[in-house]
Amino acid sequence: MRRRFWLKVFGMTLSLMLALWQPMMAYALEEIEDTGAPAPEQVLVLEVVVQEDISSDEPVEGSEVVVSEEADLNNPIEEVPDVPEGQNQLENIVSDESNPEDEITAGVGNSSEENVTAETLEFPYAHISEEGDDVVDAEKYSLYVEGYDRLLCWAGTASNMLWMAGYAQNAINPLTGETFKSEDEVFDYYRTYFTDDAGDELAGIVYFINGEYTGQGIPGASQLKGDAPQDGFFPSLNAYDVTIEVVQDSVSGVDVLETYDSLQDESAGCAGLGIYFWNIHEEKINGGHAITLLSIEKDEDGRYIGIWFVDSDDSTPYDSGLTGDTPEERAALAADAPNVRKYYTISYEEFDGEYIWMINDYVRSEYKTLILTLAYLMQYDPDWFKTSGGGTPSSSVGTEAYDAIKDMMIEEGWAVFSPTGGIYDSANDTGYSMFVCRLANDLLNVYIDGNRLSFVSGEYKIYRSNNGIFTITFGTEVMRGLEAGEHTITLDFGNSEDVETVVNVK
Repeated sequence: MRRRFWLKVFGMTLSLMLALWQPMMAYALEEIEDTGAPAPEQVLVLEVVVQEDISSDEPVEGSEVVVSEEADLNNPIEEVPDVPEGQNQLENIVSDESNPEDEITAGVGNSSEENVTAETLEFPYAHISEEGDDVVDAEKYSLYVEGYDRLLCWAGTASNMLWMAGYAQNAINPLTGETFKSEDEVFDYYRTYFTDDAGDELAGIVYFINGEYTGQGIPGASQLKGDAPQDGFFPSLNAYDVTIEVVQDSVSGVDVLETYDSLQDESAGCAGLGIYFWNIHEEKINGGHAITLLSIEKDEDGRYIGIWFVDSDDSTPYDSGLTGDTPEERAALAADAPNVRKYYTISYEEFDGEYIWMINDYVRSEYKTLILTLAYLMQYDPDWFKTSGGGTPSSSVGTEAYDAIKDMMIEEGWAVFSPTGGIYDSANDTGYSMFVCRLANDLLNVYIDGNRLSFVSGEYKIYRSNNGIFTITFGTEVMRGLEAGEHTITLDFGNSEDVETVVNVK
Protein backbone atom coordinates (compact mmCIF):
# COMPACT_ATOMS: atom_id res chain seq x y z
CA MET A 1 0.00 0.00 0.00
CA ARG A 2 2.74 2.45 0.98
CA ARG A 3 4.74 1.90 -2.21
CA ARG A 4 1.80 2.59 -4.50
CA PHE A 5 0.69 5.52 -2.35
CA TRP A 6 4.03 7.35 -2.37
CA LEU A 7 5.33 6.71 -5.86
CA LYS A 8 2.21 7.93 -7.60
CA VAL A 9 2.08 11.09 -5.53
CA PHE A 10 5.60 12.32 -5.77
CA GLY A 11 7.35 10.75 -8.73
CA MET A 12 10.52 10.85 -6.69
CA THR A 13 12.26 8.58 -4.22
CA LEU A 14 10.70 7.67 -0.91
CA SER A 15 13.84 8.71 0.90
CA LEU A 16 13.52 12.31 -0.31
CA MET A 17 10.00 12.53 1.07
CA LEU A 18 11.02 11.31 4.50
CA ALA A 19 14.26 13.25 4.66
CA LEU A 20 13.02 16.80 4.43
CA TRP A 21 11.67 18.44 7.53
CA GLN A 22 11.18 22.13 8.12
CA PRO A 23 12.17 23.87 11.33
CA MET A 24 8.93 24.61 12.96
CA MET A 25 7.40 25.32 16.23
CA ALA A 26 5.23 22.83 17.99
CA TYR A 27 1.69 23.85 17.54
CA ALA A 28 1.47 25.20 21.01
CA LEU A 29 0.92 28.81 20.15
CA GLU A 30 -2.72 28.14 19.77
CA GLU A 31 -4.65 30.33 17.58
CA ILE A 32 -4.49 33.97 17.14
CA GLU A 33 -7.82 35.53 16.62
CA ASP A 34 -9.30 38.29 14.51
CA THR A 35 -8.00 41.78 15.01
CA GLY A 36 -11.43 43.24 15.60
CA ALA A 37 -10.69 46.28 13.45
CA PRO A 38 -13.69 47.84 11.71
CA ALA A 39 -14.42 46.25 8.39
CA PRO A 40 -13.46 48.37 5.39
CA GLU A 41 -16.24 49.55 3.15
CA GLN A 42 -14.61 48.01 0.13
CA VAL A 43 -12.77 44.74 -0.20
CA LEU A 44 -9.29 45.17 -1.56
CA VAL A 45 -8.27 43.03 -4.48
CA LEU A 46 -5.13 41.23 -3.35
CA GLU A 47 -2.41 40.39 -5.82
CA VAL A 48 -2.10 36.64 -6.19
CA VAL A 49 1.34 35.43 -7.21
CA VAL A 50 1.32 32.00 -8.78
CA GLN A 51 4.11 29.61 -9.55
CA GLU A 52 4.01 30.29 -13.26
CA ASP A 53 4.94 33.89 -12.57
CA ILE A 54 8.16 32.95 -10.77
CA SER A 55 11.23 33.15 -12.98
CA SER A 56 13.85 32.07 -10.42
CA ASP A 57 14.14 28.89 -9.00
CA GLU A 58 8.45 30.12 6.41
CA PRO A 59 7.27 30.01 10.67
CA VAL A 60 6.22 31.88 14.85
CA GLU A 61 7.38 31.30 18.35
CA GLY A 62 5.57 29.30 21.00
CA SER A 63 4.07 30.83 24.06
CA GLU A 64 2.50 29.97 27.34
CA VAL A 65 0.48 33.09 28.20
CA VAL A 66 -2.19 34.80 26.13
CA VAL A 67 -3.09 38.34 27.14
CA SER A 68 -4.94 41.30 25.74
CA GLU A 69 -3.12 44.17 24.07
CA GLU A 70 -3.65 46.38 27.11
CA ALA A 71 -2.74 43.77 29.71
CA ASP A 72 0.08 44.29 32.17
CA LEU A 73 2.65 41.70 31.17
CA ASN A 74 4.09 41.67 34.67
CA ASN A 75 0.86 40.49 36.30
CA PRO A 76 -0.98 37.17 35.90
CA ILE A 77 -4.21 37.05 33.92
CA GLU A 78 -7.24 37.21 36.16
CA GLU A 79 -10.01 37.32 33.61
CA VAL A 80 -10.75 37.49 29.93
CA PRO A 81 -10.70 41.09 28.69
CA ASP A 82 -14.00 42.51 27.52
CA VAL A 83 -14.53 42.53 23.80
CA PRO A 84 -16.98 44.94 22.16
CA GLU A 85 -19.95 43.20 20.63
CA GLY A 86 -19.42 42.42 16.98
CA GLN A 87 -15.64 42.48 17.26
CA ASN A 88 -13.15 39.65 17.63
CA GLN A 89 -10.33 39.51 20.10
CA LEU A 90 -6.77 40.59 19.44
CA GLU A 91 -4.36 38.42 21.32
CA ASN A 92 -0.87 39.28 22.45
CA ILE A 93 1.15 36.21 23.07
CA VAL A 94 4.11 36.07 25.42
CA SER A 95 6.56 33.23 25.79
CA ASP A 96 7.21 32.70 29.49
CA GLU A 97 9.50 29.71 28.98
CA SER A 98 12.25 30.75 26.60
CA ASN A 99 12.04 34.55 26.57
CA PRO A 100 9.35 36.09 28.76
CA GLU A 101 10.21 39.62 27.66
CA ASP A 102 9.69 38.94 23.97
CA GLU A 103 6.11 39.96 23.24
CA ILE A 104 4.60 38.53 20.09
CA THR A 105 1.45 40.05 18.69
CA ALA A 106 -0.27 38.08 16.00
CA GLY A 107 -3.96 38.82 15.50
CA VAL A 108 -5.44 36.08 13.39
CA GLY A 109 -8.21 37.00 11.05
CA ASN A 110 -9.08 39.88 8.79
CA SER A 111 -11.94 42.28 9.29
CA SER A 112 -12.97 42.06 5.67
CA GLU A 113 -14.40 38.60 6.30
CA GLU A 114 -17.10 39.86 8.65
CA ASN A 115 -20.62 39.18 7.37
CA VAL A 116 -19.28 37.97 4.04
CA THR A 117 -20.51 34.79 2.39
CA ALA A 118 -19.50 32.91 -0.71
CA GLU A 119 -22.61 34.20 -2.44
CA THR A 120 -21.82 37.89 -1.99
CA LEU A 121 -18.19 37.93 -3.16
CA GLU A 122 -16.41 35.94 -5.79
CA PHE A 123 -13.00 34.33 -5.48
CA PRO A 124 -10.26 35.34 -5.02
CA TYR A 125 -11.30 38.66 -3.55
CA ALA A 126 -12.94 37.65 -0.28
CA HIS A 127 -12.13 36.53 3.20
CA ILE A 128 -15.07 34.35 4.08
CA SER A 129 -16.38 32.84 7.30
CA GLU A 130 -19.30 30.41 7.16
CA GLU A 131 -21.01 28.58 10.00
CA GLY A 132 -22.69 25.26 9.30
CA ASP A 133 -23.83 22.04 10.95
CA ASP A 134 -22.03 20.10 8.23
CA VAL A 135 -18.67 21.67 9.11
CA VAL A 136 -16.21 19.44 10.98
CA ASP A 137 -14.54 21.77 13.47
CA ALA A 138 -13.30 20.50 16.83
CA GLU A 139 -13.14 23.56 19.05
CA LYS A 140 -11.00 24.30 22.06
CA TYR A 141 -12.60 25.40 25.31
CA SER A 142 -10.27 28.34 25.91
CA LEU A 143 -7.21 30.22 24.76
CA TYR A 144 -6.63 31.45 28.32
CA VAL A 145 -7.17 28.60 30.78
CA GLU A 146 -3.96 26.66 31.36
CA GLY A 147 -3.86 22.92 31.86
CA TYR A 148 -6.92 22.00 29.79
CA ASP A 149 -6.68 22.46 26.01
CA ARG A 150 -5.08 25.88 25.44
CA LEU A 151 -2.08 24.38 23.63
CA LEU A 152 -3.87 21.52 21.88
CA CYS A 153 -4.49 22.89 18.39
CA TRP A 154 -2.54 19.85 17.15
CA ALA A 155 -5.11 17.61 18.88
CA GLY A 156 -8.00 19.60 17.42
CA THR A 157 -6.56 19.13 13.94
CA ALA A 158 -5.95 15.41 14.57
CA SER A 159 -9.55 15.06 15.76
CA ASN A 160 -10.91 16.67 12.60
CA MET A 161 -8.72 14.47 10.41
CA LEU A 162 -9.67 11.25 12.19
CA TRP A 163 -13.35 12.10 11.89
CA MET A 164 -13.30 13.27 8.28
CA ALA A 165 -11.26 10.24 7.20
CA GLY A 166 -13.67 7.85 8.94
CA TYR A 167 -11.43 6.29 11.61
CA ALA A 168 -13.18 7.63 14.71
CA GLN A 169 -16.59 6.33 13.62
CA ASN A 170 -15.11 2.82 13.70
CA ALA A 171 -13.51 3.07 17.15
CA ILE A 172 -14.97 2.62 20.64
CA ASN A 173 -14.57 5.71 22.80
CA PRO A 174 -13.25 4.56 26.21
CA LEU A 175 -14.94 7.57 27.82
CA THR A 176 -18.44 6.51 26.70
CA GLY A 177 -18.19 2.82 25.81
CA GLU A 178 -19.72 3.57 22.40
CA THR A 179 -18.29 4.56 19.03
CA PHE A 180 -17.14 8.14 18.73
CA LYS A 181 -20.08 10.34 17.75
CA SER A 182 -18.27 13.47 16.57
CA GLU A 183 -14.94 15.18 16.15
CA ASP A 184 -15.64 16.92 19.46
CA GLU A 185 -15.67 13.57 21.26
CA VAL A 186 -12.32 12.73 19.68
CA PHE A 187 -10.91 16.04 20.89
CA ASP A 188 -12.14 15.30 24.41
CA TYR A 189 -10.36 11.94 24.20
CA TYR A 190 -7.10 13.83 23.60
CA ARG A 191 -7.86 16.35 26.35
CA THR A 192 -8.45 13.52 28.79
CA TYR A 193 -5.30 11.53 28.12
CA PHE A 194 -2.72 14.15 27.05
CA THR A 195 -1.17 17.03 28.95
CA ASP A 196 -1.88 20.55 27.72
CA ASP A 197 1.41 21.04 25.89
CA ALA A 198 2.88 21.37 22.42
CA GLY A 199 2.40 18.49 20.03
CA ASP A 200 2.17 17.08 16.56
CA GLU A 201 -1.09 16.04 14.91
CA LEU A 202 0.40 13.04 13.13
CA ALA A 203 1.98 11.77 16.35
CA GLY A 204 -1.48 12.02 17.87
CA ILE A 205 -3.00 10.14 14.94
CA VAL A 206 -0.36 7.38 15.14
CA TYR A 207 -1.20 6.97 18.83
CA PHE A 208 -4.93 6.78 18.02
CA ILE A 209 -4.30 4.07 15.42
CA ASN A 210 -1.45 2.01 16.92
CA GLY A 211 -1.19 3.09 20.56
CA GLU A 212 2.40 4.25 20.07
CA TYR A 213 3.15 7.84 21.10
CA THR A 214 6.54 9.05 19.91
CA GLY A 215 6.50 12.25 21.96
CA GLN A 216 6.62 10.45 25.29
CA GLY A 217 9.71 11.49 27.24
CA ILE A 218 10.55 14.33 24.86
CA PRO A 219 10.99 17.63 26.76
CA GLY A 220 8.47 20.28 25.74
CA ALA A 221 6.06 17.79 24.15
CA SER A 222 2.60 16.86 25.37
CA GLN A 223 2.81 13.70 27.48
CA LEU A 224 0.46 10.81 27.99
CA LYS A 225 -1.18 10.84 31.40
CA GLY A 226 -0.93 7.86 33.71
CA ASP A 227 -4.37 6.47 32.87
CA ALA A 228 -3.97 6.78 29.09
CA PRO A 229 -4.82 3.67 27.04
CA GLN A 230 -1.79 1.65 26.02
CA ASP A 231 -3.33 0.18 22.87
CA GLY A 232 -4.47 1.86 19.70
CA PHE A 233 -7.87 1.41 18.12
CA PHE A 234 -6.46 -0.29 14.99
CA PRO A 235 -3.41 -2.31 16.14
CA SER A 236 -3.30 -4.44 12.98
CA LEU A 237 -2.88 -1.35 10.80
CA ASN A 238 0.55 0.24 10.42
CA ALA A 239 -0.19 3.93 10.95
CA TYR A 240 2.81 4.93 8.84
CA ASP A 241 1.21 3.24 5.84
CA VAL A 242 -1.72 5.66 5.92
CA THR A 243 -0.06 8.90 7.03
CA ILE A 244 2.51 11.19 5.53
CA GLU A 245 4.21 14.47 6.43
CA VAL A 246 5.47 16.80 3.72
CA VAL A 247 7.53 19.98 3.99
CA GLN A 248 7.38 22.78 1.43
CA ASP A 249 10.64 22.67 -0.54
CA SER A 250 10.44 24.28 -3.96
CA VAL A 251 14.18 23.76 -4.51
CA SER A 252 13.61 19.99 -4.44
CA GLY A 253 10.28 20.27 -6.24
CA VAL A 254 8.06 19.48 -3.23
CA ASP A 255 4.94 21.63 -3.00
CA VAL A 256 2.54 21.01 -0.11
CA LEU A 257 -0.58 22.10 -1.99
CA GLU A 258 0.25 20.15 -5.14
CA THR A 259 0.95 17.17 -2.90
CA TYR A 260 -2.45 17.54 -1.30
CA ASP A 261 -4.09 17.58 -4.73
CA SER A 262 -2.27 14.40 -5.73
CA LEU A 263 -3.07 12.66 -2.48
CA GLN A 264 -6.74 13.53 -2.84
CA ASP A 265 -6.77 11.90 -6.25
CA GLU A 266 -5.16 8.82 -4.75
CA SER A 267 -7.05 8.27 -1.50
CA ALA A 268 -9.58 11.07 -0.86
CA GLY A 269 -8.20 11.55 2.64
CA CYS A 270 -7.81 14.70 4.69
CA ALA A 271 -5.04 17.03 5.77
CA GLY A 272 -3.73 19.43 8.35
CA LEU A 273 -1.47 22.39 7.62
CA GLY A 274 1.38 23.66 9.74
CA ILE A 275 1.43 27.45 9.47
CA TYR A 276 4.16 29.66 10.95
CA PHE A 277 4.47 33.35 11.62
CA TRP A 278 7.55 35.18 10.42
CA ASN A 279 8.22 38.49 12.15
CA ILE A 280 9.29 40.90 9.43
CA HIS A 281 11.04 43.30 11.81
CA GLU A 282 12.80 40.74 14.02
CA GLU A 283 13.55 38.49 11.03
CA LYS A 284 12.79 35.27 12.84
CA ILE A 285 9.98 32.80 13.45
CA ASN A 286 7.79 33.83 16.34
CA GLY A 287 5.11 31.16 16.54
CA GLY A 288 3.09 28.52 14.75
CA HIS A 289 -0.28 26.82 14.56
CA ALA A 290 -2.12 23.80 13.16
CA ILE A 291 -5.27 24.15 11.05
CA THR A 292 -7.35 21.63 9.14
CA LEU A 293 -7.39 22.02 5.36
CA LEU A 294 -10.77 21.48 3.70
CA SER A 295 -10.12 22.33 0.07
CA ILE A 296 -8.15 24.50 -2.34
CA GLU A 297 -9.73 27.03 -4.68
CA LYS A 298 -8.32 27.46 -8.18
CA ASP A 299 -8.88 30.01 -10.91
CA GLU A 300 -10.07 29.12 -14.42
CA ASP A 301 -6.49 28.25 -15.40
CA GLY A 302 -6.10 25.81 -12.50
CA ARG A 303 -3.83 28.04 -10.42
CA TYR A 304 -4.21 28.05 -6.65
CA ILE A 305 -5.83 31.20 -5.33
CA GLY A 306 -7.18 30.36 -1.87
CA ILE A 307 -7.85 27.72 0.75
CA TRP A 308 -10.82 26.67 2.90
CA PHE A 309 -9.97 25.49 6.40
CA VAL A 310 -11.22 25.18 9.97
CA ASP A 311 -9.50 26.36 13.11
CA SER A 312 -9.77 25.08 16.68
CA ASP A 313 -9.39 28.57 18.16
CA ASP A 314 -11.86 30.85 16.44
CA SER A 315 -15.05 30.14 18.45
CA THR A 316 -13.90 29.09 21.90
CA PRO A 317 -16.71 29.29 24.49
CA TYR A 318 -14.63 30.60 27.42
CA ASP A 319 -13.44 33.53 25.40
CA SER A 320 -17.08 34.25 24.55
CA GLY A 321 -18.03 34.41 28.23
CA LEU A 322 -19.17 30.78 28.73
CA THR A 323 -17.38 28.95 31.52
CA GLY A 324 -17.41 25.45 32.97
CA ASP A 325 -16.13 24.25 36.33
CA THR A 326 -15.56 20.58 35.49
CA PRO A 327 -13.89 18.90 32.51
CA GLU A 328 -17.27 17.51 31.51
CA GLU A 329 -18.86 20.97 31.50
CA ARG A 330 -15.98 22.44 29.52
CA ALA A 331 -16.10 19.65 26.95
CA ALA A 332 -19.84 20.15 26.50
CA LEU A 333 -19.40 23.89 25.94
CA ALA A 334 -16.65 23.28 23.39
CA ALA A 335 -18.82 20.74 21.58
CA ASP A 336 -21.65 23.29 21.34
CA ALA A 337 -19.38 26.03 19.93
CA PRO A 338 -20.13 27.15 16.35
CA ASN A 339 -18.51 25.11 13.59
CA VAL A 340 -16.98 27.61 11.18
CA ARG A 341 -15.09 27.17 7.92
CA LYS A 342 -12.94 29.99 6.58
CA TYR A 343 -11.62 31.03 3.21
CA TYR A 344 -8.48 33.09 2.68
CA THR A 345 -6.58 33.97 -0.44
CA ILE A 346 -3.03 32.70 -0.78
CA SER A 347 0.05 33.84 -2.64
CA TYR A 348 3.31 32.22 -3.71
CA GLU A 349 6.14 34.45 -2.49
CA GLU A 350 9.87 34.38 -1.98
CA PHE A 351 11.02 33.70 1.54
CA ASP A 352 14.49 32.94 2.86
CA GLY A 353 15.82 31.88 -0.54
CA GLU A 354 12.83 29.80 -1.62
CA TYR A 355 9.28 30.32 -2.83
CA ILE A 356 6.54 29.19 -0.46
CA TRP A 357 2.80 29.58 -0.02
CA MET A 358 1.49 32.28 2.29
CA ILE A 359 -1.99 33.00 3.65
CA ASN A 360 -2.80 36.63 2.89
CA ASP A 361 -3.77 38.96 5.76
CA TYR A 362 -4.15 36.18 8.29
CA VAL A 363 -2.22 37.99 11.02
CA ARG A 364 -1.11 41.52 11.75
CA SER A 365 0.96 43.31 9.14
CA GLU A 366 4.29 42.76 10.91
CA TYR A 367 3.96 39.03 10.29
CA LYS A 368 3.84 36.79 7.26
CA THR A 369 1.83 33.57 7.54
CA LEU A 370 3.78 30.74 5.94
CA ILE A 371 2.34 27.37 4.90
CA LEU A 372 5.24 25.04 5.52
CA THR A 373 3.96 21.56 6.28
CA LEU A 374 1.23 19.15 5.26
CA ALA A 375 0.03 16.25 7.39
CA TYR A 376 -2.09 13.77 5.46
CA LEU A 377 -4.28 10.84 6.52
CA MET A 378 -5.69 8.38 3.98
CA GLN A 379 -9.40 7.64 4.00
CA TYR A 380 -10.40 4.71 6.22
CA ASP A 381 -10.99 1.49 4.29
CA PRO A 382 -12.45 -1.54 6.12
CA ASP A 383 -10.99 -3.86 3.48
CA TRP A 384 -7.55 -3.27 5.01
CA PHE A 385 -8.47 -5.46 7.95
CA LYS A 386 -9.63 -8.40 5.83
CA THR A 387 -6.10 -9.05 4.58
CA SER A 388 -3.87 -7.44 7.20
CA GLY A 389 -3.06 -10.65 9.08
CA GLY A 390 -3.13 -8.88 12.42
CA GLY A 391 0.49 -7.74 12.57
CA THR A 392 2.66 -4.74 11.84
CA PRO A 393 5.97 -4.76 9.97
CA SER A 394 9.03 -5.57 12.06
CA SER A 395 11.41 -2.81 12.98
CA SER A 396 14.41 -2.25 10.79
CA VAL A 397 17.96 -1.96 12.08
CA GLY A 398 17.75 1.80 11.55
CA THR A 399 14.66 2.00 13.73
CA GLU A 400 16.30 -0.07 16.46
CA ALA A 401 19.33 2.22 16.40
CA TYR A 402 17.18 5.32 16.72
CA ASP A 403 15.28 3.75 19.61
CA ALA A 404 18.54 2.96 21.40
CA ILE A 405 19.79 6.51 20.91
CA LYS A 406 16.50 7.97 22.16
CA ASP A 407 16.54 5.75 25.26
CA MET A 408 20.15 6.71 26.00
CA MET A 409 19.49 10.44 25.59
CA ILE A 410 16.40 10.38 27.81
CA GLU A 411 18.16 8.30 30.47
CA GLU A 412 21.20 10.59 30.50
CA GLY A 413 19.15 13.78 30.17
CA TRP A 414 20.95 14.81 26.99
CA ALA A 415 19.32 17.33 24.67
CA VAL A 416 21.83 16.66 21.88
CA PHE A 417 24.20 13.82 21.05
CA SER A 418 27.06 14.09 18.55
CA PRO A 419 28.39 10.77 17.18
CA THR A 420 31.73 12.51 16.54
CA GLY A 421 32.01 13.89 20.05
CA GLY A 422 31.37 17.44 18.92
CA ILE A 423 34.36 17.51 16.58
CA TYR A 424 34.23 18.52 12.91
CA ASP A 425 37.23 17.68 10.70
CA SER A 426 37.08 20.25 7.90
CA ALA A 427 39.69 18.38 5.85
CA ASN A 428 37.76 15.11 5.71
CA ASP A 429 34.18 15.60 6.88
CA THR A 430 31.37 16.94 4.73
CA GLY A 431 28.36 17.90 6.80
CA TYR A 432 28.02 17.79 10.58
CA SER A 433 25.14 15.97 12.26
CA MET A 434 23.80 15.55 15.76
CA PHE A 435 20.76 13.91 17.34
CA VAL A 436 18.27 16.10 19.19
CA CYS A 437 15.88 14.88 21.88
CA ARG A 438 13.22 17.52 21.41
CA LEU A 439 9.97 17.96 19.49
CA ALA A 440 10.98 18.55 15.86
CA ASN A 441 8.14 20.91 15.03
CA ASP A 442 8.99 23.00 18.08
CA LEU A 443 12.27 24.11 16.48
CA LEU A 444 11.92 27.69 15.27
CA ASN A 445 15.35 29.06 14.44
CA VAL A 446 18.92 27.76 14.27
CA TYR A 447 22.04 29.86 14.86
CA ILE A 448 25.81 29.37 14.70
CA ASP A 449 27.66 32.00 16.73
CA GLY A 450 24.51 34.13 16.71
CA ASN A 451 24.04 34.05 12.93
CA ARG A 452 20.68 32.63 11.84
CA LEU A 453 20.87 29.82 9.29
CA SER A 454 18.34 29.25 6.52
CA PHE A 455 16.60 25.92 6.33
CA VAL A 456 14.95 26.55 3.00
CA SER A 457 18.23 27.36 1.26
CA GLY A 458 19.79 24.13 2.55
CA GLU A 459 22.15 25.44 5.22
CA TYR A 460 20.78 22.72 7.48
CA LYS A 461 18.26 19.91 7.20
CA ILE A 462 16.04 18.07 9.64
CA TYR A 463 15.71 14.27 9.45
CA ARG A 464 12.86 13.08 11.60
CA SER A 465 12.62 9.54 12.94
CA ASN A 466 9.41 7.74 13.81
CA ASN A 467 10.31 7.56 17.51
CA GLY A 468 10.27 11.28 18.28
CA ILE A 469 13.89 12.35 18.16
CA PHE A 470 15.39 13.99 15.10
CA THR A 471 18.75 14.61 13.45
CA ILE A 472 19.93 18.03 12.37
CA THR A 473 22.62 18.11 9.68
CA PHE A 474 24.58 21.23 8.75
CA GLY A 475 25.70 21.60 5.14
CA THR A 476 29.30 21.23 4.00
CA GLU A 477 29.53 24.83 2.83
CA VAL A 478 28.39 26.10 6.22
CA MET A 479 30.79 23.95 8.21
CA ARG A 480 33.85 24.52 6.02
CA GLY A 481 33.19 28.24 6.16
CA LEU A 482 33.86 28.22 9.91
CA GLU A 483 37.32 29.07 11.22
CA ALA A 484 39.22 26.52 13.29
CA GLY A 485 38.17 26.52 16.92
CA GLU A 486 34.99 26.29 18.97
CA HIS A 487 31.64 27.52 17.65
CA THR A 488 28.31 27.72 19.47
CA ILE A 489 25.22 26.16 17.89
CA THR A 490 21.93 27.44 19.29
CA LEU A 491 18.61 25.69 18.68
CA ASP A 492 15.70 28.05 19.38
CA PHE A 493 12.60 26.13 20.54
CA GLY A 494 9.19 27.58 21.14
CA ASN A 495 7.96 25.57 24.12
CA SER A 496 11.07 24.14 25.71
CA GLU A 497 14.36 25.66 26.72
CA ASP A 498 16.75 26.67 23.94
CA VAL A 499 19.61 24.25 23.41
CA GLU A 500 23.21 25.35 23.10
CA THR A 501 26.07 23.07 22.17
CA VAL A 502 29.64 23.52 20.97
CA VAL A 503 31.29 22.11 17.86
CA ASN A 504 35.06 22.09 17.65
CA VAL A 505 36.25 22.69 14.08
CA LYS A 506 39.64 21.18 13.32
